[in-house]
Amino acid sequence: MKVITDELREELRRPFGKIVDDATLARETNGRKPIAVGDACAFAMLRGGIRPSLVIYDLKTKRSEVGEEVKRELGRFCAKPRVVKNEPGTISWELVEAVKWGLKNDGACIRVEGEEDLAALVVIIEAEDGGLMVYGQPDVGPVLVEINGETKARARKIYARMAEE
Repeated sequence: MKVITDELREELRRPFGKIVDDATLARETNGRKPIAVGDACAFAMLRGGIRPSLVIYDLKTKRSEVGEEVKRELGRFCAKPRVVKNEPGTISWELVEAVKWGLKNDGACIRVEGEEDLAALVVIIEAEDGGLMVYGQPDVGPVLVEINGETKARARKIYARMAEE
């Protein structure tokens, strides 16, 4: 298991892509199937008619349980999610394996028991160049990430500096 350090928390406050609103998200993902990391991002996409290629969620937003409308929408799209455990501030090996599986199965869903926030790092590292991911930046909004050599290098650097447990 990998564990985030305080120093890396600061680094992760800098978004991996551009911060977008729902209208921009819809426009910039038109015709593409982005990966959604986070309940609010997945909900916004689904509500906007965007079908993600992969959804990773934990039924929480800012560590509080999501509302019934979000649960219903995610439940409709993610009828049979793969369920994994991942503690806050960590990346479990189980989560890494689930992300690899999800990237190979269009329309897959991974429900995390614990916290899914750091799954975005794994997605950036494991997804193919040219992919698109959206994750939620707390108190900022959705972040749209083009997966390419630059974003992969930054994610790998952070992942390599995480503590090992």
